Amino acid sequence: MFLTKTYEVEDCYFYDDATTDNTSKYTTSAISSFTQDTDHYIATKTMASASATNYYAHLYPTDIADLPSDYEFSIDLKVNSKGSDFQSGLQVSDSHITTYQYMNELSNLLRQSDLGIFYRVNGTLTRHTGNHILSTSVWYRLTFKVEGTSVNAVVTNLDSSSVVFSETKTLSNVTGWHKSQLAFGGQTQTLHFKNLKVKPL
Repeated sequence: MFLTKTYEVEDCYFYDDATTDNTSKYTTSAISSFTQDTDHYIATKTMASASATNYYAHLYPTDIADLPSDYEFSIDLKVNSKGSDFQSGLQVSDSHITTYQYMNELSNLLRQSDLGIFYRVNGTLTRHTGNHILSTSVWYRLTFKVEGTSVNAVVTNLDSSSVVFSETKTLSNVTGWHKSQLAFGGQTQTLHFKNLKVKPL
């Protein structure tokens, strides 16, 4: 008897499945704890209050200088605790940001009761989101596919294999935004993540 297993081969710009401890290869801002546990990372933000000037904490692989022109950016996330005004997810901008004042932002975010695309130009926010009550202790996959000015964002509940958000928008400013990060918005929260991937298209 011969047993076979199928593997998918991808040409990734960056990939971390979190099965080994690569925490030293990440840059963090306002993250109080960042550790690796068996097959995923655990990051905690502890903040008594979050104002416009310190709203976002972030985390990103140090060796990613800039995203490719066209790319797919994805991550698997699980939330075990949600603080006030919770939101976390993938974020792309022209710089690594901690404030939303006067800043540029393309985000695929999980929040308390909605999720999807958050698009901010010079501080002005446009939401392309859907209603969804975020479940704790459930793995979600967040994906951005950016090709020119076309942005496709998908959120999948991996525990139920169901797509809970999928939308494609034309967003003209994204062609000049090449800094990526995992964003933590709001106050105290603990986030589990793995399979952080950037794939050129």
